[in-house]
Amino acid sequence: MEKPISKVECIGSSSFGMLKASIAPNHVLVVEPGAMASQDVGIECVIDVNGGILSAIMAKFFGKESFFISYYKNNSQAPQEIYFTQATP
Repeated sequence: MEKPISKVECIGSSSFGMLKASIAPNHVLVVEPGAMASQDVGIECVIDVNGGILSAIMAKFFGKESFFISYYKNNSQAPQEIYFTQATP
């Protein structure tokens, strides 16, 4: 039996492009919050601090990372699609 694979594709122009991700069943996609533009109904979003409170604070101020992180999980039995874009053009 072949394992399901999640796929990511860049669509649109280089100025206003989007990422189209196909998430396999029971797979999780981890991204920074604020980038999601559209998603299928079978995807669950959970937002958490980036590695715990202290780690998130350190990453935010010293590593310029996001304080929060988003987890998108496909809870359905079929591949689901989700689209991401930049926060501002």
